[in-house]
Amino acid sequence: MRLGRKDWRKRRLKVLQAVFLAALVFCWAGQALAQKKDGDGKKDFGGPSLVEVAPVREVSTPPTYEASGLALPVQRSIISSDVSARIRTIHGRLGDQVKTGAVLAEMENPSITLELEVLKARLSESEAALAMAKRKQERNRDLYRKKLTSADQYEDSVSGFNVAQARRDSDKAQVNRLEDQVRRMTIRAPQDGEIVSESLEQGQWVSPAGKLYEIYSYDRFEILLGLPGRHVMSVPGSGKVQVGFPEIGRGLAGEILGVSRNVDSATGNFSLRVGIDNPEGLLLSGLMARVAVPLGEPVNRLTVPRDAVVRKGSQTQVVAVVQDEAQIRRVELLGSLGDDVLFQGGGLKPGDIVVTRGNEALRPGMKVKIKDASPNGRQ
Repeated sequence: MRLGRKDWRKRRLKVLQAVFLAALVFCWAGQALAQKKDGDGKKDFGGPSLVEVAPVREVSTPPTYEASGLALPVQRSIISSDVSARIRTIHGRLGDQVKTGAVLAEMENPSITLELEVLKARLSESEAALAMAKRKQERNRDLYRKKLTSADQYEDSVSGFNVAQARRDSDKAQVNRLEDQVRRMTIRAPQDGEIVSESLEQGQWVSPAGKLYEIYSYDRFEILLGLPGRHVMSVPGSGKVQVGFPEIGRGLAGEILGVSRNVDSATGNFSLRVGIDNPEGLLLSGLMARVAVPLGEPVNRLTVPRDAVVRKGSQTQVVAVVQDEAQIRRVELLGSLGDDVLFQGGGLKPGDIVVTRGNEALRPGMKVKIKDASPNGRQ
């Protein structure tokens, strides 16, 4: 049966209505699924994230100025040759650990060696002549006392003894001088430490004052800092300071050794010298050090472990835990305090809990579970 034009239009309208309703139902179901929320109306991130935490602490610390400088060993030795000589044997090489007195290199100078042999032979002759002159003087002295010889003969024997003794002393002094030069051809370490540079090759002729070795001891370091002149009257002349070393990822305790209150007209800075012990052998020469220099009376500051800080580009933030939920708090860092950092902002107060491990992947509102919390809040 053929449908009329009017019936065909009615049927097509009904089909279009059915398709439109089906599309609405599909869109509604997809939107509801995509916007599924938990009972509190927040996004469902799945199960809670396992984290480690620490409390925000308040400490009393003076305002500080962070200055940077290179850490250099206090005990450094530059070893050079005292004589012109040729390198015969090399024992110490770059990177070797040496003890005081250890032989680093042996040198030779044939001219000095030959001259020393000649002078030793001459010294033997002058010693024999001195012995003969001494016996003659003693014999003439006995004869003179017995009035068996004249005073002139006795005085001549005394004069001969003095001349022989002077000649012997001169020859002995020259032998000692050359023997000392020969001893100096053996290069020894003046201190315990590490050979950080060497400038010699076997067979090379070296001149006096030419650097052969450089040795550093890593037991104690000093850092020379330049601070702006506006702080010249605020920095104490002594006291403890915190020194951070980014290369080793930790801080060490240092002490102010001296302050030069002279402000350099060219740079506008004055100098501060800081000492630091290195009993664990963590520091090496040339590491960059960041020193928190105190500038006045102590003030109360908030601090968290360094691991609690997350850097997002130029911004720094910590993740606070409030009712088992992560909250992102932006903070401003003020300096270092050992393994902790000083900060302000974020609406945080002493006793608040921040995440120290597992904080990089946290987002606002995510549920967290604290892993093995210790009584003091540190892991």
